[in-house]
Amino acid sequence: MSTTRTRTSDIRIRMTERVHLFLANSPRSNFVKKTIKASFEFYSHKLLRPYFQYQLSKRSHPLKYLFVLSPMRSGSSLLVHLLNSNSEIEGFGESHCAYSNCQDLEHLIYRTAVIQNSFDFKNASYVMDKIVRNHDISEEILKDKNTKFIFLLRDPEASFKSVAQLGKNYPLLQEYNYFDHWFEYYQERLNFLQKTAQTIDDKHRCLFIQYEALLYQTEVSLQRFQSFLDTKTAFFEEYKVSKTTGSLRYGDPSNVLKSGKILRPQNTHKEHTHIFNQEEKELVYRTYQNCIDHLIEVAETC
Repeated sequence: MSTTRTRTSDIRIRMTERVHLFLANSPRSNFVKKTIKASFEFYSHKLLRPYFQYQLSKRSHPLKYLFVLSPMRSGSSLLVHLLNSNSEIEGFGESHCAYSNCQDLEHLIYRTAVIQNSFDFKNASYVMDKIVRNHDISEEILKDKNTKFIFLLRDPEASFKSVAQLGKNYPLLQEYNYFDHWFEYYQERLNFLQKTAQTIDDKHRCLFIQYEALLYQTEVSLQRFQSFLDTKTAFFEEYKVSKTTGSLRYGDPSNVLKSGKILRPQNTHKEHTHIFNQEEKELVYRTYQNCIDHLIEVAETC
C-alpha cells in the first residue's frame, strides 16, 4: 500500500511540475496563466493532501517550519542555500505562499515537494520558506512552537547598490534604482521585521544574523545555525546547487550562487562605495540601527 501511495504521489508531483513548465513557456497572457495555474494548484493540492497527511502521520515527531525573513538583496538566497544543503531541511527559496493560518503551512509542503520533485518526509526536521516582502504571517503561525525564524540584515548601502545593479536587467526592480522608492520599501520592511519579531516574543525561536557575519565569521555563524535549529547534521560553507538556483522567481537570479560555495568580495572597499548623500545616509543608517537594536532585544544573535 505504501508503494502504491508513493508512486501515485510521484505521478501527481511530476504532472504538477510539467504544468508549471508548460505555463512558463506558454505565449498566453499572464492573467490566463495565473488563472490556469491557480485552478490547477487548488485541485492538485487536494489530490496530494491525503498523501502528505499519511506521510506526516508516520513521523515520530512533528515537522517544523523555518522562515528566513529579510529585505531583498540582503544575502537571503545564499543563506537559504547554506541551510537547505543540510539533509534535515527541505526548501528551495521564495514559495510565495500566503500564511493566514496554520493550515496554510500545508501549502508550503506541497509547493516544496512540487518544485523540488521530492520531499524527505522521514528525515526532514524543517520545511523552509524565504520572505522578502511584507506578506502577513498570522499570529497563530508566529506563536506556534513548531515555527522558527531567522532575521537577516545587510549593510544598507551594499543592499541598495545590489538592488540598483539588478534593476538594470530586470524591469520589475527598476523602480528601486531610485533612492526614494527603495527607501520607502526598506523602511517599511524593517518596521515589519521589528513588529514580527515582537509578536513572536520568543528568543528561543528567533535568530538574528547580519550578512557580513555570514561572510567573514562563517564558521561561528554555521555553528550557531546548528545550535539554534538543534540539527544533528552540521552546516558547511559549500552548498548544493539546484534547478531553482539563479531563478528570479525563487531568489537571486545572478550566477554567483551557482559556484556552490561562499564567494567573498576581494576588494571590500568597493563593496561599500558611497552612493548615499549625507542626509540619505543618516536617514538610512538610523533606520537600520534602530532595527538592529530591536532585533537584538527579542532574538538570539550569532
